[in-house]
Amino acid sequence: MNQMAGVDVDEDETQAHPPSAGLDLFVTEVARLLARRMIEAFDAEMAARSTPAASDLDELITVAAAAELLGVSPKTLYNWALHSRHTEVLPVIKIGRQSRYRLGDVLAFRRSGTKGP
Repeated sequence: MNQMAGVDVDEDETQAHPPSAGLDLFVTEVARLLARRMIEAFDAEMAARSTPAASDLDELITVAAAAELLGVSPKTLYNWALHSRHTEVLPVIKIGRQSRYRLGDVLAFRRSGTKGP
């Protein structure tokens, strides 16, 4: 008696019914297909979670938060706002002495791949 996959199997049984290579290939292909579909479903769920709701896009964020999203320093954003003729690309909203950016504008600017206005 031998053990196969933790189960006692009679040697005569394994010789009478050898594992089919076709069945192994089928099982492997089904496992790959299921794994691929699980990954696609996971990616779709993550994309849905990372996409803000439309109302969130109007949210005003600080210069520091906008700079972090864009991968630049807050000073760079201040310089862009002061010296740029292209403020329509990334408009600054002034509230008293405070500067704010719309989250939707910052995300659109980041997706555009523009390095600076």
